[in-house]
Amino acid sequence: MRYYLLGFLWLFVSGLALAQPGTLAGKVTDKKTSEGVIGATVLVTGTTLAAPVNVDGSYSLPLEAGTYNITMTYVGYKPLTFAGIIIKSGETTTLNGTMEESATSLTEVTVTGVKQTGSEVAMIQDLKKSEVVVSGMSNDQIVRTLDRDAAEVVKRIPGVTVQNNNFIVIRGLAERYNTVLLNDALTPSAEVDTRSFSFDILPSSVIDRVLIFKSGAPELPGEFGGGVVKVYTKNSVLENTTTFTISGWNRSTNTFNSGYLSTDHSPTDFLGFDNGQRKLPGSLAGLAPAIKATPEQLSAIRNDLRNEFLPKSITSRPDLRMSLGINRKFEIGHVYVSNVTSVSYSNTQEQYDSRRQRYAYDYAKESLLPAGQRAEPVLNIDYVDTRSISAVRLGVIHNYQVRLNDRNRIEFRNFFNQYATDEVVNRHLVNFPDERERNDYSLHYQSRSIYSGQLSGSHEAGPARRTFLTWATGYNYVNRNEPDYRLNKQDRELVPGKLSDTNPVPFQVSINNGGVANSDARFFSTLKENTYMASGQIERRFNGRDTLGVNQI
Repeated sequence: MRYYLLGFLWLFVSGLALAQPGTLAGKVTDKKTSEGVIGATVLVTGTTLAAPVNVDGSYSLPLEAGTYNITMTYVGYKPLTFAGIIIKSGETTTLNGTMEESATSLTEVTVTGVKQTGSEVAMIQDLKKSEVVVSGMSNDQIVRTLDRDAAEVVKRIPGVTVQNNNFIVIRGLAERYNTVLLNDALTPSAEVDTRSFSFDILPSSVIDRVLIFKSGAPELPGEFGGGVVKVYTKNSVLENTTTFTISGWNRSTNTFNSGYLSTDHSPTDFLGFDNGQRKLPGSLAGLAPAIKATPEQLSAIRNDLRNEFLPKSITSRPDLRMSLGINRKFEIGHVYVSNVTSVSYSNTQEQYDSRRQRYAYDYAKESLLPAGQRAEPVLNIDYVDTRSISAVRLGVIHNYQVRLNDRNRIEFRNFFNQYATDEVVNRHLVNFPDERERNDYSLHYQSRSIYSGQLSGSHEAGPARRTFLTWATGYNYVNRNEPDYRLNKQDRELVPGKLSDTNPVPFQVSINNGGVANSDARFFSTLKENTYMASGQIERRFNGRDTLGVNQI
């Protein structure tokens, strides 16, 4: 047994000796200087087996026994290739190489940088360089907040509040005292009773940065008292990308609930606009307010109006959101072009109840109580509002940036947004002192369209690039449509203990209440606004005695 073990160990050691690899070693030197080519690489051709050249030009590459093709390479030198180099087990094979510089000269390399204005670092730098009081929010910060529209974004900026989720208030001054610019172009107003911009129509996914100026400056519009809000959309491209996201979720209050209140939708409601189903009838459109309608005209008007004053109950579906983003950059000759395209869509349904109660003291009963004691308040009015809101938002951004050369740049920005809400309110009210029960309905549909397009450029002139020219032109269009806003008011006598469905008395449409009209009503409203703008600025920099000064013309 001992001899067998000794024999096995001898065979094992012999195998290790036979399998011992060989070594390829030598020096790599420069043909002109005869010095080592530091940093060169010696590798087996077509493989990843390689060894670096040391400071003195030497190298060592362990290899298994066999025949190899060896290549020596280095940047700026012609590669050397040696064929049929034999490596023996346990031995060192010497291979020296003399490398010659390549005659190919490197062409000029131009590196062009594009400033990323939507980053948090860029925002901090802009705020530090500003000579006026300004605050803002970058795209990096907006992404972390998960806000859906610009109204939710700007309310996070100090000194700014938002009313009704769309109007901005700066330092206590109402929306009509603040000026809003979209890509440096004045924004149109979508409101019929005040000059203000509705921030809820601008989705946060297209915002690059938001700046709020709280003090005046020569380059800012002068028609403001509270501040100037500048909103910029995305325009720069780092790499070619295509993204698509889709999400949906349910609301615990109404999703899959069959009691969701809805109006009779038009076929195009899912895109955010009415196809004309709710438009003002032709018989009313041609009737002047000062002319009293004849019986024949009233009959024609009644026949033309849609007889829909009550909503219908449907099954609420889950909310849906989709977004598509396409970023592209390419070159046309020596012109660099980048394009940012974004399409976002959302379709949501929300329903909730709100209850309000009004109490009053019975002073006659209180007069009979001992001094200092108060009677319990008595419930006078109790009403519950069931509010259903269907909202559709379609947003498209399509921007181009063209760099003609390192001194001239042109930008073309396009933004379109369609936003529509279909709201149904059912109010059930009990008036105990009057012994009346009310059941009112409100059917309110409105859509808002906004388009904003700007063409701008920035140019540098002079050998020292001290003259700067910036210009911009823009066109804005806004359309607000409120077709056929309907109110339906019904009441009936209150029977104690028999409310709602248990009350045998039917609801009746209210005709008059003390001479004041209190019945069904309809309202039609349309607003269209077109805005044109143009601006330009020339800046010339002069060398001062101590520092570089800036003069603006």
